[in-house]
Amino acid sequence: MQLRSFFVIAALTLSPVFYVVGQTTEKIGPPATASRIDFSVSLGAVDPFSDSNFEEPKELSVRRGEVLLLRIQGIPKPGFHTYPITQRTESQDEIGLSKLSFKNNPVFTPIHPIKESEPEWKEEGVLGYFLEFEKPFSWTQEIYIQPDAKIGKHELSFSVKLQVCDSKCVWGEHLFTLPISVSKADPLETSEELKQKLAIKEEAPKIVSDSKTSKPNASNQQSKSQNTTTGTDGLWAFALQGMFWGAISLVTPCVFPMIPITVSYFLKQSEKTNHRPVLMAVVYSLTIVIVLTIAAVALLSFFRLLSVHPAMNFGLGGLFVFFSLSLLGMYEIELPSGLANFTSSKEGQGGMVGTIFMALTFTIVSFACVAPFLGGFGGTASGSNLTFLHRLLGGFAFSVTFASPFFLLALFPGLLKKLPKSGNWLNSVKVVMGFLELAAAIKFFRAGELVLFPEPLLFTYDFSMAATIVLALCCGLYLLGFLQLPHDTASDHTSVPGVVLGCLFLAFGLYLTPALLKLKEDGSRLRPSGVIFAWVDSFLLPEENDDLPFIGDLDRGLEEAKKQNKMVFIDFTGVTCTNCKINEANVFPMKDVRELLKKFVLVQLYTDRVPDKLYSAEERSSFQGSATKQRADANKNLDFQKLKFNTEQLPLYVVVKPDAKGFVEVARYDEGKINDVSAFVKFLRSGLNGK
Repeated sequence: MQLRSFFVIAALTLSPVFYVVGQTTEKIGPPATASRIDFSVSLGAVDPFSDSNFEEPKELSVRRGEVLLLRIQGIPKPGFHTYPITQRTESQDEIGLSKLSFKNNPVFTPIHPIKESEPEWKEEGVLGYFLEFEKPFSWTQEIYIQPDAKIGKHELSFSVKLQVCDSKCVWGEHLFTLPISVSKADPLETSEELKQKLAIKEEAPKIVSDSKTSKPNASNQQSKSQNTTTGTDGLWAFALQGMFWGAISLVTPCVFPMIPITVSYFLKQSEKTNHRPVLMAVVYSLTIVIVLTIAAVALLSFFRLLSVHPAMNFGLGGLFVFFSLSLLGMYEIELPSGLANFTSSKEGQGGMVGTIFMALTFTIVSFACVAPFLGGFGGTASGSNLTFLHRLLGGFAFSVTFASPFFLLALFPGLLKKLPKSGNWLNSVKVVMGFLELAAAIKFFRAGELVLFPEPLLFTYDFSMAATIVLALCCGLYLLGFLQLPHDTASDHTSVPGVVLGCLFLAFGLYLTPALLKLKEDGSRLRPSGVIFAWVDSFLLPEENDDLPFIGDLDRGLEEAKKQNKMVFIDFTGVTCTNCKINEANVFPMKDVRELLKKFVLVQLYTDRVPDKLYSAEERSSFQGSATKQRADANKNLDFQKLKFNTEQLPLYVVVKPDAKGFVEVARYDEGKINDVSAFVKFLRSGLNGK
């Protein structure tokens, strides 16, 4: 505000000081931004008593050693804005700022710093807060006339390069030429203060923050978001998944029948002398936790080991079908009866031994319903980069969630009276989970075909989406009472929750239906809006998007980067990677992300099967439709990822700089699914700047 006041006062009281020259030169035509912003330029002496202030020729007459004041006033057209020269926010890229440049001339020396009007804080969606000029603004800079300047006519030439934006940003460079005449008068003496000012060098734009409006440091956001996969946040997120599946396992028909047995056992124990209810409840629950944790860790380890292999994907699909048919009532999954009989016979011993065997009996009998959910937990987690600590904590969270209600029942058997009675509602829960596991099986069958064959034979995207829609509709009809399955009991009404959930499943199926249609013009698919479709679309592994110029050869990418003096963006991805598809379909096409990606040499390294698009026509003809070479090349990429970056995680994004030894890592973004787009943008910008 002080700077604006200065110009208002100067205009009113020292109007002769400024000689307005006004317009940009148009030797090469107006800049692209000419229709978006207007400029006026004025130049005058800093000293209001200088003789030059009162002359009125077509050009300004100055003395050698004099200091002039250059003022550039910009007026954005309504709806447009531009950016400062000297300052930016933490989220704002220096590349996007305006730039004032002077043509070399032995007569004139610009004095730093540039002064500018106070910009406004504006929130730019996921990119964070930017400093912008939406209203008229001014830049001022002092210009020193060299004491040894040649007497006569000269031109002060400079340019303003800036981008002017509405929904789209356009770059333009405005050129200015101001005529100045150096008089014959003796040069002015250069004061010590002026000498100090002339010694000041141009500085990089400063980073400013505002406690009310600025967001946290994006680099901190990036560090935090990157921890979601490999650090503390990731452990807790995975533990929450385990808790979710453990809680679902509780509301199954196999578990509820065991509740009265558990309660009766502990009621009998409470009648004995020296009964220690807390210790017995702890032993009972801890036994369940230990057994289920071991099972969960073993299952998660097995799934992670083979998750990218086509046989594993077909196996997972078959496993989900096997579990889902059991949940739908076609058959029961049971462990050998001898094992259950053995543990049951030991319960009668009472005491701690009897309590342990009671817990084992409960775990074994409940396994028929728990196994499908352990399988679901393991199958959906197979694409993650899980450490042993992830598997242990996830399995422990699953088991503790499952066992916690029985700790309370063992401690207070009278709580049984307050539990809801088992009935048809439990069977409905089981059937809904059966439909969901069938939908998961479709994804794994499609993933297996994508890895095994260049083009899926049966589980194409169209078929997989159609099957998912049909399953959603069938689930809705079942909940509304139009379908009956073997374990259902006759009912003369449909429950209110059943009606609500049934309608939601029907709506979900209809919502996905447009995705089966294609536009005639370019063959692209209709994409229902919203995050739900984005997730389902990525889960079903859509066709590859060729919008960005990715290549599949890192060596060639490094050579191109050397020639073009660019950084290399490496995308470790996979045709079966759901999180990769989410990022590629929903984050990469975003305007700011796409523009930044195009400034890199882009390399995609697939670790399950290299798709056809990354091979030349000659290379594709050499392996004649066989995916063997494509999988072999993907295995090399996976080995390279493990060797150089010590991880198998997908997706993994790395920026590298080519050097004499190959490359050096500049930045890494290992969040997996990109939840914080502003942090990803910050990562790309830091990679471009080599920081």
